[in-house]
Amino acid sequence: MPQSAPDDPQRLVVAWNSRANALEVFKQLRDPMRQAARRGLRFALRQTPNEHDVDDVVTRAFSEVLKSTSDEAKRDPVAFAKTVARLRGIDRGRAIIRERRNIKELLPEAERHRVTDEDLAAAAAKETRLRAAEEAMDGLTADQRDVIERTVMAQETLSDWALRRGTTYEAARRLRARGLQALFKRIDSGGRGRPGGRNEDG
Repeated sequence: MPQSAPDDPQRLVVAWNSRANALEVFKQLRDPMRQAARRGLRFALRQTPNEHDVDDVVTRAFSEVLKSTSDEAKRDPVAFAKTVARLRGIDRGRAIIRERRNIKELLPEAERHRVTDEDLAAAAAKETRLRAAEEAMDGLTADQRDVIERTVMAQETLSDWALRRGTTYEAARRLRARGLQALFKRIDSGGRGRPGGRNEDG
């Protein structure tokens, strides 16, 4: 397919040298630059490039071309613009390859962290158990809740708890055992029972 050429090369040179009308320059250079950018991308990718990538390359290359003060650009703006577009196409193609390679390397890691239906089900079941435990704790006596919260959840020793409460270790042990028994019974029954109901502590 023959390359597009400016309608009026002399008019392009005048517009280029004056830089007064960038739009006019872009209209004259757009098609040659697109063809060159496409060749550069195809060279790097070894496949037909995406037209969005071609447009992106042309936009970036034209900005570079417009800022150039080289003698080559003044003599033949079309040839210079095509050269820049082709080189930037190659750069963009290589960047795309790097991006694809990075994504490919990250896929196994992403797969390891993927949340599965089993993960969601386990999290939901855990949340249900926690709610059941909280509701079951509400059904214990104040002393039972206190001894379980401090010696089981907060890891205070039973001896320290008994000393602080002014009771014997054996009484504290029985209180905790009965509290845990009542707690597990309420959890197994779905938390049903009389809230605030008292249990025999002996």
